[in-house]
Amino acid sequence: MDNRVPVEEFNAALWKRFKGGKIRNVYPMTKYNDIVEKIKAMEDNPPCNIPGEYYLLRKFIVVNVDGKERLSCKPENCTFGINTRDKNISPKKFYVALEEIYNYIDEAHKLVKHGGRDRIVRIIQNQGIVNITRDTVELFLSFCKVCRPRKRESTRKPSSKTVVPSSLHNDRICDSPLNVSSEGDYSERPPIIRNEETVKVDLNQTRQCNSFCSFTRGYIDLIDLSSSPDGEYRFVFLYLDLQTCFSVLYPMRCKCIYEIVSHLLNIFTLIGPPQILHSSFEQHFLLTIIQDL
Repeated sequence: MDNRVPVEEFNAALWKRFKGGKIRNVYPMTKYNDIVEKIKAMEDNPPCNIPGEYYLLRKFIVVNVDGKERLSCKPENCTFGINTRDKNISPKKFYVALEEIYNYIDEAHKLVKHGGRDRIVRIIQNQGIVNITRDTVELFLSFCKVCRPRKRESTRKPSSKTVVPSSLHNDRICDSPLNVSSEGDYSERPPIIRNEETVKVDLNQTRQCNSFCSFTRGYIDLIDLSSSPDGEYRFVFLYLDLQTCFSVLYPMRCKCIYEIVSHLLNIFTLIGPPQILHSSFEQHFLLTIIQDL
């Protein structure tokens, strides 16, 4: 699979932005070389009285970078910061022509191995290039099949969803590791969902379900946090509805029946008591809680 960004497509998009005035300080190669020659001529034969020439002298200087004459901004005009801790940084800041942008970004893109926009921008800035912006790098990455973000589907066709039969749902709950009771085996208990028929839900219509659902099985437990208490609280009381996985948590100071009963009363008055109460407590401790309730 070829992940190389197409040169023609990127340059065409870059030219479109250039002609639309959306990118600044970027010049085609012909104009770039023309500006270099003008600045060299004005430096050799000052002063300059033409406004355009004065602007060029005030903004640019010509420097030699790797044996090639480059446009560079004067130190007082450069606001692009670079990482001075990197030993491979170019000491000179310079501009590149529009046709050269692709090669510099592509080289940095290969170095970071599809590592993202910011890493590419950092490499380019460390080379001293000041007119390749984040927007230009993002434009380049939009043509990369690996880096470009995947477009989410704006619209999805509504479809019908088939719900698993309630008998399978009951079997899964009975096999749950939380389904441990101190009162024995509850495999012969009545099912949680009475209606054994498969329910078909149409997403375009109002959902209607004639199944009888209730909080049938509840599970209580204490989570011991004595090794890392929160002030005076050393336990967490847990109530879990096994049908809906609805959970309620309360902080507790100690493992005492009074606090557990108080929390259970708050829960039962809110969602109703279960038909079956499971717990990992000792049988005597659980019977005492039920008697107090």
